[in-house]
Amino acid sequence: MTDHSGTEEAFYRSQSVGLSSADRSRADGTHFGGSLDVEETRVPSTTLDDLLAREGIETIDLLALDIEGHEFNALRGIDLARFQPQLVVSEGRRRDVSTYLHEQGYEVIERYLRFDFVNTYYQRRAGRAVVP
Repeated sequence: MTDHSGTEEAFYRSQSVGLSSADRSRADGTHFGGSLDVEETRVPSTTLDDLLAREGIETIDLLALDIEGHEFNALRGIDLARFQPQLVVSEGRRRDVSTYLHEQGYEVIERYLRFDFVNTYYQRRAGRAVVP
């Protein structure tokens, strides 16, 4: 998922389960201090908006993003004002994701931070619709 559709992008298939990514340094382990063999392939890009439209999805209760560093780009490819997910879960503690979601009417659910060291949970702020 990304913030645009209709192009072909590089994707790196890792020999390690769970590391394949559009970012070579994540797929080959460099980002994590390792070194793995990867296979580069080309894949079509799409936005979440386009995917949801193609599948006929009208509403989302939970939006969970675990896409190896591309969560911010994927978020920019979904109309949060239209779908208004109640809960957004994003892998990592990325400032760009937090800032963007805050601007869109979401806040971090602080109580989950002490239990889940990998993901950050966001909820729509009470009484506030997502900014169109």
